[in-house]
Amino acid sequence: MRAFVDTIKLAFVNREKVVVCSILAHKKGLVPLIIMQLEQQKPPAYVDPQKGPPRKRPWLQRPAMPRMTRASLNAIKKRMLERYGFLKGQYLRAFAWPIFCTAAAVAAVRTVESGHRAERREVEARAIEEADVANRAYSQQIRSTVENFSQTLSMLKYMIEADQGPGNVYDKARATVLPLIGSGVLPAVDKIRLIIVDRDGNMRTLSSRNSSSVNVSASDFYKGMRALRRNEMQIVAGQGLLLKLPVVRFSRPLYDRENRFDGIVELALMPEYLTSFYDPTRMSRIDYLAVVDSTNKVIAATSRTGHDTENGIAPEFTGLQGAARVAGGAFSDHSSRIVAWDSIPVFGLRTMVAMNDDAIFEEANANIRREHRLLAIAVLFMLASGIGGTIVILRRMELAHHTEQTRNSFRTANELAWEGFFTLEPIYDDDKNVVDFIYTDCNQPGATFLGRSASDVRGARVTQIYPPSVSGKVLQLLRDVMEKEFVDDSYQVPAGSPLLLDWVHVRAVRQGRCIAVTVRDITENKRLQNQLWHTSQSDKLTALPNRDWLLERFPAKYQKMLVHGDQMALLYLDIDGFKAMNSTIGHAAGNELLRAVATRLKSLLRPGDEIVRVGGDEFAIVLYSVEREDVDIVARRLLQQMEMPFRLKDDSQHRVSISIGISRSPADGDNIEKLMELAVVALYEAKANGRAQHQFFERRLMDSMLRRVECEKLLRAAIEKDQFVIYFQPRVDTDSGEVVSMEALVRLNHPELGLIQPSEFIAVAEATGLILKLGEIVIMKACQQMDEWRRAGVPVVPVSVNVSAAQFAQGVVRECVETNMARFEIPAELLELELTESCMMGDQDHVAHELAAIHDLGIKLLVDDFGTGYSSLSQLQRLNLDVLKIDRSFTEQLLCGQKSEVFFQAMVTMAESLRMRVVAEGVESMEQVQILKRLHCTEIQGYLVSTPVNAARMAEMLWKRILLPLPLRAVPKLM
Repeated sequence: MRAFVDTIKLAFVNREKVVVCSILAHKKGLVPLIIMQLEQQKPPAYVDPQKGPPRKRPWLQRPAMPRMTRASLNAIKKRMLERYGFLKGQYLRAFAWPIFCTAAAVAAVRTVESGHRAERREVEARAIEEADVANRAYSQQIRSTVENFSQTLSMLKYMIEADQGPGNVYDKARATVLPLIGSGVLPAVDKIRLIIVDRDGNMRTLSSRNSSSVNVSASDFYKGMRALRRNEMQIVAGQGLLLKLPVVRFSRPLYDRENRFDGIVELALMPEYLTSFYDPTRMSRIDYLAVVDSTNKVIAATSRTGHDTENGIAPEFTGLQGAARVAGGAFSDHSSRIVAWDSIPVFGLRTMVAMNDDAIFEEANANIRREHRLLAIAVLFMLASGIGGTIVILRRMELAHHTEQTRNSFRTANELAWEGFFTLEPIYDDDKNVVDFIYTDCNQPGATFLGRSASDVRGARVTQIYPPSVSGKVLQLLRDVMEKEFVDDSYQVPAGSPLLLDWVHVRAVRQGRCIAVTVRDITENKRLQNQLWHTSQSDKLTALPNRDWLLERFPAKYQKMLVHGDQMALLYLDIDGFKAMNSTIGHAAGNELLRAVATRLKSLLRPGDEIVRVGGDEFAIVLYSVEREDVDIVARRLLQQMEMPFRLKDDSQHRVSISIGISRSPADGDNIEKLMELAVVALYEAKANGRAQHQFFERRLMDSMLRRVECEKLLRAAIEKDQFVIYFQPRVDTDSGEVVSMEALVRLNHPELGLIQPSEFIAVAEATGLILKLGEIVIMKACQQMDEWRRAGVPVVPVSVNVSAAQFAQGVVRECVETNMARFEIPAELLELELTESCMMGDQDHVAHELAAIHDLGIKLLVDDFGTGYSSLSQLQRLNLDVLKIDRSFTEQLLCGQKSEVFFQAMVTMAESLRMRVVAEGVESMEQVQILKRLHCTEIQGYLVSTPVNAARMAEMLWKRILLPLPLRAVPKLM
């Protein structure tokens, strides 16, 4: 093939011009052959003078295409060269298989179609022969029948004309003919009618004795019969004049002795009589029989399919006898047929037999369809084989082309890239064992790695390049490649190796006898990798190892410990109150304190023990080869040493305490993560028991932890399902006993466990952070209840709601209170907030700002459980609080002596100096009330007044107002 022409026609229509680009692919590449611009003048569009120009539809208009430029052609040429350049000079190899498959498919189709045409010709020939044979038999039957009718009429004519007796023609015919009917000479009455017409045109039938007459003297039939010669017979099909039914009439004229017209004798035959010789159910493939007169009009016919000739006219035929195919237009169903015909010239009749193509070719068409399906499958298979084979061939050719290009590029890149490339072949001894390898090729970077030139390496043996201390390892690596056929790994270059590198990545592939080896310098990568590993395994703040380092290092150390049968312990440490301290002294000082703690902890350990910073203010210490008693001693020493003050750079001193949770192995577990988890459980127990102590893990602690988890699940479900209810405990005026306020207390109303007190879930809520959501619920429900009371007309007094330190730390109290006050239209004087002393221990400026914002809303602020925390007089003075609630522990001590009263009196006096009202909590007896009245305590709260009650019971108390007896006699104030 001298040239392969691949014509790509790109037509870009731009209103007036069509640009056609043909590209011819020659052996030496794709070259633009010719560019033609054809001017295409469009004929002007027709404009209707009435409707005007057609309305433009921009959404139906095709956008103008950009014109083809030489730059576009060059771009196409470049893409074609890149994509199909591998076909250059390989066209015959690429397309021989699809051409062969296509030719085979065409040959198969032609062969099968030729066989089908021959089969149809053979079937048609047999059908013509069958139709001709059937028609000859039918024609013989009709000829015999008509001759019989002719002879019968001649006999009747002769007998009627020969009777010279008295009477008219009808009477003579009746006397002559009636004895012949049913005797076999003439057909039965229901098949044929014998009709006599006298000379005056009166027509009567002889088949019935009481038949009426019809005068037909004016009809064309009568006039035609009068003009008929004496011995002629007329055969006519049509509507019967007497019976008014379709009949075939065989008629002869009657003459008297004077040769005058004397009447007509006629046989009126039902048309189906002429087709009754063939049973339709036994007609086989013949579906149409007919008798045709000389005018081609069908006078009798029968059809197996119910179809007739078009308009009752038979098709024209040449010759007296024959058979031929007739087009579908000659029949009412418009189907082609094989028609055989035969003429009966004596009577002017012709018989016709037809066979429908569907019946003729039914079996042949079924075979053809079956063979067509098989042919389609074969053709599709050949075409698919051609397409698939072409794809495979093209891919292989492209792959071979790319492989060759890659090899060429690789040869060039090997000389330019900074990677060593070597090819080696094995050297065998007499026993076919590999004893050495010889370098068959080497690039310059590879030779540089060895400190030699490429020419020195080529042809040298491995044992000549490497010293004996190293050559054994290199030979073993190459033997592994010969066995495994592929090695890809990184290696540290051993001492004494001629390789001038520290770390190399070796990729070796076996190709037959040859081994291709690529060596890449990864020394710098390894250095960075080690640096990153050390960075990821250490804590930046304290320079101690981190948790990841411990998880990676522990398994090996643990296995070594098991070999010697030793025990180990994990101590999990946490600095008590560090978060609050960090907020007080600042983050920079907090970080410095953490570094000091880490340094001191590390100094207290043995050289073999390990300490890591887990995160935040948490540390983990691993003690190896220790008994329980040793662990206890170490923990006590750590607690003791941590009590010593830490001096920071600013000369400030700070004291801290730590809590320690301890787990041991193998007693508690053999997995570092499991040991840390159990140590954390023990740590929580140590904190719960008062902090600044250590706690060994015990199984009962896990049960406590599980209860905390279950409690947390219970709280989350209660928040989601709104299972919290509010109870109220009233506060009354000490002098009048009247309700002046009440405290809102939350309860969990569980559908199965019943009413759960806050002491069972508040600690868990604070530990898990759920206290924030719970606090919002309490404020919302308290405001909602006050709104319901107010709408019901209940005299409402202020309600105080407890607020946690976590809510203050998040700064969400003011927003929550303001939102619910607006939602339920609660006046500020009806809402009070109770703060614990811990709420005031954080960032002083933040706390003061938050409390001032709440106070600006008109809400009173109460200090709850005063005397149990760390608040100072300066804090109370600076924060501008309204009510001081003295803890129940001080109220209980009032009956214990004068000293307790003095201490209580001091707190009352302090509150009065700050213009704060005083509430005594936990009042349970009238004796306490009398003392409180004497100490000028303004309000009391406790079980003496009322236990916490639900909203309905509290409403009753609000209506009652006075909850204590009338005031007792005034008691002198204690001096």
